[in-house]
Amino acid sequence: MVTRRDALNLGASDDLLGELTKSGVFVRLHPGVYGLAGATQSHAMAARAALAAVGRGVASHGTAVWLAGMADTSPAQVHLTTGGEQRHRLRGVVTHRSATELPWRAFRGIRCTTVARTLVDWAATASPSELAAAVDQALSKRLVRVRDLAAEVEMADGRRGCGRLRRCLDELGYIGAPAPSVLESRMLRLFKRHGLSRPKVEVRAGADGRYRIDFAFPALRLAIEVYGYGSHHSPGQMQHDHARQRHLVLQGWTVLVFTWRDVVHQPDTVASQILAALAQLSR
Repeated sequence: MVTRRDALNLGASDDLLGELTKSGVFVRLHPGVYGLAGATQSHAMAARAALAAVGRGVASHGTAVWLAGMADTSPAQVHLTTGGEQRHRLRGVVTHRSATELPWRAFRGIRCTTVARTLVDWAATASPSELAAAVDQALSKRLVRVRDLAAEVEMADGRRGCGRLRRCLDELGYIGAPAPSVLESRMLRLFKRHGLSRPKVEVRAGADGRYRIDFAFPALRLAIEVYGYGSHHSPGQMQHDHARQRHLVLQGWTVLVFTWRDVVHQPDTVASQILAALAQLSR
């Protein structure tokens, strides 16, 4: 790809560019932007060409999602966001406008909207499953932090994608989780409401009592843990949790782990599984 400005700086002329285009050496991608005829044009190259044509802008929406590695398939059209009032109409390109110049981050050498902004924008048109997959990819690859997503949702409140991204984060358990004490209180109410025997709370187990179990039936060696995302999401904490579970299992404990989503949104399932474990261990 070459722009007219670059070609002129290298000593070419408008006449030469015209001749190369007419002879089929170059193809005109956009006004002032040319590509080598016959070359395979990837979505990344199409985004580069579109950005070169508009002069100032950033890849956004589905294009930025794909460039950042949050989706496996590129969108059918290139999506850009530009500042100001100027309108750009380019073939195969959807141009969005922003009242202010946007902060950006480079992916594959291309300027893109920040990951948090990208997900808010894309949430407006993506399906719930596509959005959930993109959010999981962004967090697992450490492209963005949960607090950055939550802040972007609040800052951009009112835009179409805000509500959808907020619901997605809530359903995935990334925001909205109650504090541990609140979650444990809710779990105790679940035991009472479903007629389950009341467990012991904060039972110590392991060598020197090094592990704390949220709820336990020590006589049956049944441990029940409730995880809120805020206190169990980091790699270090997850490693500790898994090591503790392995230790408890090797000591003869049965360990049931429930997330706050389980407790809040699927209490009947939680109760039935605890009841099944109690019945099985009582035989």
